[in-house]
Amino acid sequence: MADRTLTINHADGDSETYTIKRDKFAGVRSMSVDGNTVTVDHTAVPKPINKETTLYASPAKDIDPSGETVILYGIAGQSNAGGRADVAEAGTRFDALNALTSRAFIYRTGNTSFEEFEFGVNHNLTISNIADFGPESELLRIATKHTESKIYVVKRSVGSTNLYSDWDSEAGGNLYNDFVNDYVAAVSLLEGQGYNIEHRGVLFAQGERDSQNDLGGGVDSYYEDKQLKFIQNLRTDLSQSNLPVCLTLIMSPNSNYTHKDEVNQAKINVSNTLEGVATIDASSFEFDVDDIHYNGNGQISHGEAFYNTVSALNGVGVYHLNRDVEPLLANVVGGSAIAYSLQDLNDKQGNTKVVRVRRSSDNSEADFKANEIKNLVSWVGEGNEGFVVTWYDQSRNERHAEQVDPARQPTIVTNGALVSGGIYFDGTTNGQGYGLNLNAAALETLRNVGYSHFYIVTKSAQTGTGGARVIELSRGTSTSPRVLIGDSTTSAGCFRLGGRRLDGDAFTFTNSDTPHNNEQVLLSGVIRWQEASTTLYQNGVKVAEDTNFHTAGNTSNTSSNPNNSRVGGIGYEGQIAECIIYNTNEDPNLKAIEANINNRYVNY
Repeated sequence: MADRTLTINHADGDSETYTIKRDKFAGVRSMSVDGNTVTVDHTAVPKPINKETTLYASPAKDIDPSGETVILYGIAGQSNAGGRADVAEAGTRFDALNALTSRAFIYRTGNTSFEEFEFGVNHNLTISNIADFGPESELLRIATKHTESKIYVVKRSVGSTNLYSDWDSEAGGNLYNDFVNDYVAAVSLLEGQGYNIEHRGVLFAQGERDSQNDLGGGVDSYYEDKQLKFIQNLRTDLSQSNLPVCLTLIMSPNSNYTHKDEVNQAKINVSNTLEGVATIDASSFEFDVDDIHYNGNGQISHGEAFYNTVSALNGVGVYHLNRDVEPLLANVVGGSAIAYSLQDLNDKQGNTKVVRVRRSSDNSEADFKANEIKNLVSWVGEGNEGFVVTWYDQSRNERHAEQVDPARQPTIVTNGALVSGGIYFDGTTNGQGYGLNLNAAALETLRNVGYSHFYIVTKSAQTGTGGARVIELSRGTSTSPRVLIGDSTTSAGCFRLGGRRLDGDAFTFTNSDTPHNNEQVLLSGVIRWQEASTTLYQNGVKVAEDTNFHTAGNTSNTSSNPNNSRVGGIGYEGQIAECIIYNTNEDPNLKAIEANINNRYVNY
């Protein structure tokens, strides 16, 4: 925020100018002239912008091309902005984030400084109980997966606070001013270190207190107007005229929030009035027992929703990328849930670790990057075998496929040569056809999702109707499948797709009658849980479909069973070169994803 000037033009043509310092201007709402109070209106109404062509990232003016660019987010509001989720509920989810060095930072108000983010230690600096976490943790976890830039968060939240006075952007001396001062100080600190700043956006999660309808003349009399001015003044005070802002809607079932519908409608109205503003639908967020605060899963959903929504406002990440042109996974429609491949899906130079291999000569194990696969044969040794211990997940979700039993490890090098067409599973139900087990993180993949997209490059040796699995995830309550793609049980030499939405549902599947001819193919299996339909494509052609697949809705909110959740199992014989899973509706991007994979493998 730059210093502001006050110019007084006199009737005789003269004028005089005064400077108001940048750190004081945010709080100036009136001044005294000869004892009379004069209101100062420095609200900047953003100029209308064409939504079809404009992205709402902060202006790129005054960027120093020699400086490093960092990303800055803001979070403000009540307790669900601060977070009341128990850190124990997160388990090991944020361990990988904690392991990062000099990538994620959070602002400490008292010291006017940033600290390197550490979940469980300083993840939440604006509430007294560090045992709780909010949306900042999942925001940083996802954001660090999609950029190599340093990411900073400024956060200011206090529970049970209202927009009527506590966050009123025109009252002065309140939480609004505290947040502005924090943000401005943080910007000054980063600029002082030579950084260029990309102002990615602000999350404002607030309104529960106002929805009790006991302030002023009730929410209808003030909430929409104050929410509108909050954003307008915030953009002015931060000198970011197009700053993206996300407003979380109130979905708490607590009976105290009698006028939450009016508060939500006010937020929606503001998002329709101002460019670069969007609401976040919190209807699927889980609550703690008090029905007021999000629990661990709820805050994880909150952080993810903020990242996705503000990314859309900025036009970053994904929404208009053509995967035919850009194959790197990190830039494809928000990233995947799981990505196994022997090719590098994140780094054009092939520097990503893709597989861990054991050699038969002395049982030594080693990790190999994509650009080191060519060295596997020499490492394994002439005449020896190389077996896959771990197929690493390149989605950065740490959902690896593993096999610790040497007798069940599939082959990648045989008789001194690299296996053609991917990793080989030999079809023995208790041997190398047993499969690679999905680890604990991977067992979360199909929990409470509305869509599942599977893209698999494989070559099956099946000629009959065996029913072996290319991939399978079991339901949470037993070892029977929740989802599988594999050999058909009715049509010789074909594939099938099947599943069940809820753990208690019957398992249903659809068989293709199009032979794969024991050739490498691209299988695209799509389960639209929310639309009660499935489709199986083979080399870009629809080969099976079920338009009456259970009832519409999300899958069960349970983890998959570790037994029978694996890649290449139940006696599968063949090679698998790549398996990518999305938990989002990728129908609009399906052809582009298929085309990219086809160009790299099948060429159908």
